[in-house]
Amino acid sequence: MTQIGTWITIPHLPIIKYINNLFDFVILDMEHGHLDIETIQNILTIQDLSKIFVRIPEYNQVLINQLQDADCRNILVSHIETYVMAQRVYDCSKYKSIEYKKGFRGLSPFTPGNHFGVNMIIENHNCHVGILVEGQGTLLFNFKQICQTDIKFIYIGIYDLAMSMGYDGDKNHPAVQARLEECIYWAKKNNKKIATFARNVEDAKQLKSMGVDYIAIGNDSNILAEQYTKLYKDFVIDK
Repeated sequence: MTQIGTWITIPHLPIIKYINNLFDFVILDMEHGHLDIETIQNILTIQDLSKIFVRIPEYNQVLINQLQDADCRNILVSHIETYVMAQRVYDCSKYKSIEYKKGFRGLSPFTPGNHFGVNMIIENHNCHVGILVEGQGTLLFNFKQICQTDIKFIYIGIYDLAMSMGYDGDKNHPAVQARLEECIYWAKKNNKKIATFARNVEDAKQLKSMGVDYIAIGNDSNILAEQYTKLYKDFVIDK
């Protein structure tokens, strides 16, 4: 079933809570937004944890584990380009165990994610870590291999893909759409969830028909700017 969400860049907790209650999920953007680790921790205390994704700028084991310790359930790591990088992202999010011998997450019992050491349960399945891939090189040459890692979901940066292919951010160019369809095919073949961005409802409907699992429609700052611009222009025209 397709999930509909949106991007969050503005650190206003009551508004984030309101938006999160409307959508299936929200993505808190630590790369392009104004959200630091302390803000994220505060947000996680008031929200439905299963509906929150946190996007971090790059592979950073310390930051990934800090978010897990704060009880973040979905982490999206940007700028992952190879099989080795993707697998390392997954491995660092897991404790080493009989079940998963490649894990190397460090353990602190005294964190929110471990109930501060009270009734602690060592759990390797309560946090899902995915990756965000953007460049043509990754999507052209490495995507099939990345789909064979243990990563559970992959977000495709459609605008970055269009730029890297030389189409000036035109995500609707036939060549860009063909590459997206190819990526969706390989993801589904390897039982991966696929996510990407929609600028509007029409785009979202098209992506749903293509089999995208998570569709992020717009972002808070853009929607705010567009609505205020429309409000002002409508007022000026009616004066």
